[in-house]
Amino acid sequence: MIDIAEFLNIHETYLGQIERGTIIPSVDTAIALANYFEMDFKILLSSFHEEYSNAIFLRQKIFNIVWKLNANEKKFIYKSLLLWIYDEAFHT
Repeated sequence: MIDIAEFLNIHETYLGQIERGTIIPSVDTAIALANYFEMDFKILLSSFHEEYSNAIFLRQKIFNIVWKLNANEKKFIYKSLLLWIYDEAFHT
């Protein structure tokens, strides 16, 4: 992974975030990734688009709902999510 990051001239943490799907790479980075893996950029772009468009839509929908809540409701949601994440992490 370090070799790829060096080839792309990006930090390996950034590459890891792209790999895990937590961020969308810049166009330049996506083109460099396609070149590195000898892929057609259009194919790579379509895979990013499909995966991220669903995630972005869901995040925006959640943000719109949470934005309207008062402080106590937001705290309740936050605590509930923490409990759910803890339960998923340690009891699956």
